[in-house]
Amino acid sequence: MANLKPFSSGSSPFTGRPDAPAGGVRSATGTANAGRLHFGPLGYWINDPAGLVYCDGVYHLFYQLNPHGRHWGNMHWGHAVSPDLLRWNHRPIAIPPHPELGMAFTGSVVVDTDNSSGLFPGDTNGFVAFLTTAKASTEHHHLVQTQSIAYSHDHGETWTWHPANPVIPNNGEHDFRDPKVFRHRETGYWIAAISRGGSIVFYRSRDLIRWRFTSVHELDYVPDVCECPDLLRFTEGGSGGEKDTWALMYALAHDSAGHGAGVRYVTGSFDGRRFHRDIYPERRVDYGPDFYAAQSWYGRARPRTHVIVAWANNPAYAKSLPARWPERTGLMTLPRRLTLVHGEAGPRLRQTPVTAPHPGSPQRRVSSYRENSATCFDCLRDRFPFQLHVGTRSAPPEELEVRLQLHLTPEDRRHPDRGTSDAKSAAAGKTDILVFRYQHAQRSLTVTRSASPAPSHEPAAVAPPGASDGCTAEPAYTQETTGEAGSHSPILERFWRTDQIRIPPETSPFRFTLILEEGIAELFLYDGTTVATYQWIAASGTLRLTVDTRHLHGPLDNPENHTTTENLTLPALEVAGWTLSTEPIKQADAETGASKGGDT
Repeated sequence: MANLKPFSSGSSPFTGRPDAPAGGVRSATGTANAGRLHFGPLGYWINDPAGLVYCDGVYHLFYQLNPHGRHWGNMHWGHAVSPDLLRWNHRPIAIPPHPELGMAFTGSVVVDTDNSSGLFPGDTNGFVAFLTTAKASTEHHHLVQTQSIAYSHDHGETWTWHPANPVIPNNGEHDFRDPKVFRHRETGYWIAAISRGGSIVFYRSRDLIRWRFTSVHELDYVPDVCECPDLLRFTEGGSGGEKDTWALMYALAHDSAGHGAGVRYVTGSFDGRRFHRDIYPERRVDYGPDFYAAQSWYGRARPRTHVIVAWANNPAYAKSLPARWPERTGLMTLPRRLTLVHGEAGPRLRQTPVTAPHPGSPQRRVSSYRENSATCFDCLRDRFPFQLHVGTRSAPPEELEVRLQLHLTPEDRRHPDRGTSDAKSAAAGKTDILVFRYQHAQRSLTVTRSASPAPSHEPAAVAPPGASDGCTAEPAYTQETTGEAGSHSPILERFWRTDQIRIPPETSPFRFTLILEEGIAELFLYDGTTVATYQWIAASGTLRLTVDTRHLHGPLDNPENHTTTENLTLPALEVAGWTLSTEPIKQADAETGASKGGDT
């Protein structure tokens, strides 16, 4: 065991804030994202979630981190913990680059409850991280990627590299990364799904150390490389009639259909060695441009549900967004609970966001609007997050159209009561930032994002405590594509876009939920069977969200124009029998209990 290489980031936590005063680092128990729903250590580059694990009532979020700046490079694993997926506390940097094998890329963490690895005698809660180590090679002119393991006896606070690394070497592959490990219930084997170019390869092991290749699954229409695979098992039925459906999820940096980066999935079965795809086509998990590298929590799987989170950004332009925008360095989406629903077109994923109340929300109810009317809500920064529900109690009429417009208005145009206005005054002087338009007759959602940020050079960030452990003071390997301040980058032009999303025919009641926070919007249609995530950028001014409903028919049940209630935390509207409401955001149904192996 002389070759073991222990490492720790020390007692000081990583705060993720470049403006933290010297000697004034926040405690490790301080809330990382107070007042926000979306996790993000503002000021330093983050990307993929990398090692999501639930144990002893605590959710752990490991993620890709560059603690030396606001650009990609010198990748470490950051670490945060939460009791409920909502309130995140930063912990010390978890895993820095390996001294010989290179940067700590994306991977996963499992709980070795029965000590199958032999690393945890007498301990049922040992963590094992299975990750890609990547080192620049002058011989190969690219990053040589291998699979390595590290282990922790203290719930991810300190880690030790295993002397057998790399446990899965690279046999000449250019792209070979992002292992997701889980335990297969029927065979008892640990399974690793790893991206290899345009395919996903499977390995299995009894002890998490010695691995054997079992199969390869070729993906459809992959022009470049897939990343971040995850294999999710959904068990449905009961009383001996259970049936398993597996969903194989993976990220594409480039989409042959022209949709850009995103996460897709196919359904089928898995026998412990090979994934067998069914007849149904692949689908997108999220139809927006800013949902990438999704991963599920190990130890939180239930027969009918999983919990996932993704990087809320896009590899096509992430490195070109303006440095002055805080969220440019990375945010995570809201955690989402996944269930499987069945229809004529086969099984589909349904996503339910984990959300919570915000104390700064206004308390207002507005009801009974005229046909073809619009209403405005001020979206001031101290009122984020903002959740809006537009819904019907039955299948909507073909004439239904709903338009949500997030726009800026000059400060002097703010409505005195910060409440409603007519469509004409709402449009005066406004600059649209993000527009959602749903037309039920066409089953079409059109999204236009029209901000105009300019890329710029950025100042160097001050390294947080613990950042120098196991790595150099300067990035060992970086990629940066920012241009001169005020210039227009061809890459950044992909940020300005109009997307048209076709919605499958639905007979269920119409549900349109928008969760809006500074820098990000997440839209859930039809109770989450169609989802779209978009970043947005705005300059100074008053932010407003205009809700415009058209072609609504039927008498007004209540002629009352305005009422106020203390029971609601956000505005509510009722339009000719159609309900537009921003109800109190429900607290997460926090799941408790220790992980018992997280078998899938």
